[in-house]
Amino acid sequence: MLKVSIIGLGSLGGFIAARLSSLPDIQIQWVYRTYSLRKDKQVLLTSSSMSEPLVGYADTISYNLEDVFGEIVFITTKAYDNSTLLEQTKTWKHKTIVLLQNGIGEDEKLAQGLAPNNAIVSAITHLKASYTTSPYQVTLHNQLIDCIYAVYQGQPSSYLDYLLNNIFNDVERESSSYHVRLPKLLISFAANAASFLYDSDMRGLATNPKCRELMLEIEQEFLPLFNALNLPAPTFPIYKLISLLDAPLYENAYFSMKEDSDNGRQVEFEEIFKASQKLANQYNVPFILGHQVCQHINNILQGENLS
Repeated sequence: MLKVSIIGLGSLGGFIAARLSSLPDIQIQWVYRTYSLRKDKQVLLTSSSMSEPLVGYADTISYNLEDVFGEIVFITTKAYDNSTLLEQTKTWKHKTIVLLQNGIGEDEKLAQGLAPNNAIVSAITHLKASYTTSPYQVTLHNQLIDCIYAVYQGQPSSYLDYLLNNIFNDVERESSSYHVRLPKLLISFAANAASFLYDSDMRGLATNPKCRELMLEIEQEFLPLFNALNLPAPTFPIYKLISLLDAPLYENAYFSMKEDSDNGRQVEFEEIFKASQKLANQYNVPFILGHQVCQHINNILQGENLS
């Protein structure tokens, strides 16, 4: 029986848990990061396109990363948790770890602390979901149920493709983690920047001329990074994102950083904004607007912290 562990039971982790539960001969472990009031062993996955919820179950739950038993491990926590998470993964051996996060450079950090007999898979998705607890429910807000991944290190489990193709509707393998992560980093940077600076929901990014202009200008600063890394131009450029977001279902929905900030949660500032600056500096790519945006958003976040 294949054993699978999921670390991080939020919207993405719950989505994976629900989709996995429909597969036979899999033992599923949910791993919560801390001892907390949450003891959920069931999740309901809902969306406007589903006639009834999909129910996902945990065969077992754990609060200790050293107890992770999965041959394949999905990490769906926010990237800012990685510094403490990685300290607790040093005992892992012969696992395939799917790092399903935004940001860039976290795969390298994970590899530095792990035994080399573990495989690391860099992955992203464009699905948008939210979750509630008590009861635990995940709501899908779009149908971009995709996964783009690359093998960062080692030889993954022979079951990896089977799992990914049953969790996601569209799966694409790329040749490097930069091929996977840089296009998503561009979207995360541009969309969250406009959301913060103009206090905009996702539809507002398409309908507000200032939001559109800012995102398109940020894209122009990112494109030299693609050239510097010998990557092809993004297949999902900003104008396509704008066209997609111009729909009523994206009203009152927000990209993850703005959503987290509005709800008083920690945001992935270092992993998205600072990491973009660092990458541009590393490859001597001019990033004038990007630096200005980072400073503005840092000021907003610091103001919130002081209030």
